[in-house]
Amino acid sequence: MNGSMLVNAALYGVGLAAALGFVTARRSRTDGSGLLAGPRARLHRLLGRLRHALAQAGWPHVQALTFVGFSAGLGALAGVLPTLFVGWPTLGLAVGLAVGLLPLLVVAVRAEAHRAALLAAVPDGLAQLRDALEGGLSVQVGLQGLAEDGPDALRAEAARLLAEEALFGACGPAVAASAQRVADPLWDTVCATLLLERRVGCSQLARAFGELAQTTRSDLQVLAEAEARQVGLIWTARALSGLPLALLIVGRAIAPGYFAVYDQAEGQFWLGVGLASVAGVGSILWLLTRPPRAPRVLFEGGGD
Repeated sequence: MNGSMLVNAALYGVGLAAALGFVTARRSRTDGSGLLAGPRARLHRLLGRLRHALAQAGWPHVQALTFVGFSAGLGALAGVLPTLFVGWPTLGLAVGLAVGLLPLLVVAVRAEAHRAALLAAVPDGLAQLRDALEGGLSVQVGLQGLAEDGPDALRAEAARLLAEEALFGACGPAVAASAQRVADPLWDTVCATLLLERRVGCSQLARAFGELAQTTRSDLQVLAEAEARQVGLIWTARALSGLPLALLIVGRAIAPGYFAVYDQAEGQFWLGVGLASVAGVGSILWLLTRPPRAPRVLFEGGGD
């Protein structure tokens, strides 16, 4: 059995695993509107989500189209090199796509890190708000205290919430805008609790903040434990997804004769099928190893 046959076996084994993953993976809930929407509406929705992700990552001033153009140019440059040195356009296309998606991955990682840091600071922030209300201060004064000397991850959001409340002239729109920015069920609960001030009064709201702080701290601890258990599975999934491609590149460099079958057009086609299988199983494994997140029910949308 030569090298190309080994690579084919690995690639199609990965493809079979991807097919099984598609069968067994839970599908996300959709309403079908994306399939019926026109191309311009879908493009607008995707750009809106990208702008939202850039804002969450701490780059709100980066234009979505500029980001897309930069990613496309980076991917095109990266795809040229393997095409020239290896002589396989399919491999160059795969590398170009992978490198072109790296900026989006960086944005996603930064956005998730910022969101996680903000949520981790929520219990301490709620406790600080509770103490302020129990001391006879208003919610606005408590938020001002958070913006000035609260947990670092909460200061910017508290300051922006106060600024938007002054801009809108009401607490409701500012709280709703904050919920859409963070786009997390836990923060939705915090925002909904802030809206209870006029209904229940400061004393009851202080009690609500205290109970919510305890519940939030417990929930975040459980989520952290779940994510810690998933780390090994995630790295295993990454290693399995990259192994066939690494075998292909190393084999081509060491024994090019064994992989001459991929020099023809038909070989390029089947190479593309195999690489697509690797990408598919990698996506499936990533979805299956993600910790579960509760759906948003208090505030919907955000970033579309």
